[in-house]
Amino acid sequence: MDERYQRSQDRFRTVFENSPMGQKIIDPDLCIRQANQALATMLGLKGPKQLVGRRIIDFAHPDFVQDWEQLQEQLWAHRKPSFVLETCLVRPDKSSFWCRVTSVLFPDEEGELGYTTLEDITKRKELELANQHLYATQETILQLAAHDLKAPLANILMIVTMLRGNAGVLSIDSAKARQDVEELLALAEQACGQANALLRDVLFLGQLEATRATKHRTNLGAFLDKRMAVFRLSAQEKSIHLRLERPKTPIHANIHADKFGRILDNLLSNALNFTPAGGKIRVGLRQLKGRVRLVVHDTGLGIPKALQPHVFDKFTSPRGRACTATPPRAWACSSPSR
Repeated sequence: MDERYQRSQDRFRTVFENSPMGQKIIDPDLCIRQANQALATMLGLKGPKQLVGRRIIDFAHPDFVQDWEQLQEQLWAHRKPSFVLETCLVRPDKSSFWCRVTSVLFPDEEGELGYTTLEDITKRKELELANQHLYATQETILQLAAHDLKAPLANILMIVTMLRGNAGVLSIDSAKARQDVEELLALAEQACGQANALLRDVLFLGQLEATRATKHRTNLGAFLDKRMAVFRLSAQEKSIHLRLERPKTPIHANIHADKFGRILDNLLSNALNFTPAGGKIRVGLRQLKGRVRLVVHDTGLGIPKALQPHVFDKFTSPRGRACTATPPRAWACSSPSR
């Protein structure tokens, strides 16, 4: 038994001392009982002997001392078997580095100790911080652009108003021609309103989650018919047949009109982009087992089967679409009507 015990100790010592990761054993006071060369090198010291007897908290960055206090509390006060954290340590030369710390509680003759490994994650942290900075910069640029776009949209709305009262428009002889012009102006006005709603969301990103819950009972058939008006013009120019199929009995659902409308806009825009001249796009609305189903079906090229699992990934657009496609290229979503 003594020989087996000695062999197990030798195996542990070999793994402990030769591990490429920093290894140490600490007591409830966070005092280092044992350390390996990798940890000494990580902390800028010559050897493990310079660590034994010192508290690991002595190497903690002033802004991250609480990390070690939390580890101490979780392991020895709350009796958690293990604890993981990411923190920053400072070397004697004042340089610092990030590390991932994993500490496991284990029994010993003198009480319970913490077997702890440290992995240098400085490069990963630097990459994370760089990405956060890039994201913050992109968000700032996006918000500035959204803010600056408000003025051109306001100008377009002003021009629409001026056209309605323009002598040339008012002097159009044909009542049908005047009606057509008015419908086009109304569509331009509607498009500006939708764009303004989108810009408001961009400018108030922090409020998106709150506003997402604001829904209103809506006649979906009437909503779709109005929203599709501008797409009918595009379809007519491209010689594409676009039709809406809805039941005679009105179907109502609680929706956020602006955001639901954007989903429809994306589907129809992509259907128009990828359906050749002479093709067909059908928007179907029906109620099925207490749920409302909206289907956008087109005769376009569809999405390759290999790319279909990724269409719901963020910013992924295998075919520029927002939904999956399976023969016969139908795009469907359903939601409770209440």
